[in-house]
Amino acid sequence: QKRVIMITALIFSMLFTGFYYLLFSYTVKNEDILHKTLYMNQVGLYKQEDTMKEMMEKLKKNGIDSYTWKQGDVTAVVCYISTNIDDTKNGQDKLTSLKLNYIQKTAQIESNEVAKLIDEKKYQEVLERIAE
Repeated sequence: QKRVIMITALIFSMLFTGFYYLLFSYTVKNEDILHKTLYMNQVGLYKQEDTMKEMMEKLKKNGIDSYTWKQGDVTAVVCYISTNIDDTKNGQDKLTSLKLNYIQKTAQIESNEVAKLIDEKKYQEVLERIAE
């Protein structure tokens, strides 16, 4: 009878271990997604749309993707958006060679939806969501 009790205890122990492993591994994955840092270079703040579009066109002509980020009554033009700070810093060399001033900015992301958009590289939509 002790043998049956020991085997039963061992089986339940393994079942609970598996259950807790699955539960905590799922929770940890969600925590990783929830907290992301987005790095970018801001090349200007604009109140007038025509000057903002001129800057975006200048960047586009030089092969740089740019995005708009609404900040109150002004709109920032940003580029070299990445979750990797080195990618953003590498873009600074190109901006310097074009004689463009920039400020490195960061945004903390704590939303599964926005984190998924970042993974899909839908940066304009990300910036719209974090501006809200």
